[in-house]
Order: sequence, then structure tokens, then C-alpha cells
Amino acid sequence: MEEVAPDSIGLSLYSPVGAADTEARFKVFRTGSPLSLSEVLPILSAMGVEVVDERPYELTGPAGRAWIYDFGLRRPEGFPDGVRERFQDSFMAVWCGLAESDGFSALVLSGCLPWRQVSILRAYAKYFRQGGSPFSQEYIESSLLANVPIAQLLVLLFEVRPRPRPRP
Repeated sequence: MEEVAPDSIGLSLYSPVGAADTEARFKVFRTGSPLSLSEVLPILSAMGVEVVDERPYELTGPAGRAWIYDFGLRRPEGFPDGVRERFQDSFMAVWCGLAESDGFSALVLSGCLPWRQVSILRAYAKYFRQGGSPFSQEYIESSLLANVPIAQLLVLLFEVRPRPRPRP
């Protein structure tokens, strides 16, 4: 809590002892003003998890008031190993306005992709729409979620494709 700047957040995704592979807990630490669940729940839902419970704790100390929001999460497919940092980074990126919260966000867990790579797929979808593609963003989101290896290959293609160099 001491490391969280006023009106900012700290995050911790963890698996409780004895929890099933399909369950996790996600703590959001907040100083300053309290959080609105209406801001947090849509982000978590877009990331492909079901919020099954929430345990709020209010703390008062010499530095003022602080809150800990402990969310119970469920995901039928389970939580992949090593996804803690990616999940937290993605949530923070959306919270800070660096990333959008939409159906592509579920690829952080389903595809084990960092939020910046998910942004590449989101940009592809927007370019397709601008180019006159008849497919909606929701359709593209669901197609990539149903075909995660293809989503991963599209990101890889973007990353390995040569970038144009400026002429001298």
C-alpha cells in the first residue's frame, strides 16, 4: 500500500492455496478515493474472467484512507502458468488509458499475449474495417479467440516482417 501513489492502484493476481486451476484471486490496492465497481468489472469481464465475488477492505492510517478490493475470479479453461505479470500489465494499461477494453483483451489469457501484442490484433481489425471489410469487430474478436494459434501467428508475422527503412 505504501508504494501506491494517491488515486492510483496496485495489483496482485494470485492463486490461493488449495484453489482449483480454474480459480484465482485478484487484489486491487487503492489509496485516496475508493474505486467504483462499475469501472473495474467490465475490464475484468473483457479479459475473459468471471468475477464470482468481491471482498472490500477499508484501511485508515496516518497517510489517510486506503482500500483493498479482493476479487474472486473464475475461468473455465483455467489460468495459464506465468500469466500473472501479463494479466496485471494488461489491466493497468486499460486502467491508465494505454489500451482499450474489448473482446481482444481475452487474448491475454487465452493466447498468453502481452497487451501490446493484443493491440496489434486490435489495430488489424480496425484497418480491416476501414478497408471495407464486412466483418464486425466482435466477429473478428470471437474468430481470433476461437483460433488462438492463428492470432499468435499474426502477431509473429507483424513482428518479423521487415520494416521499411528511410532512404538516405
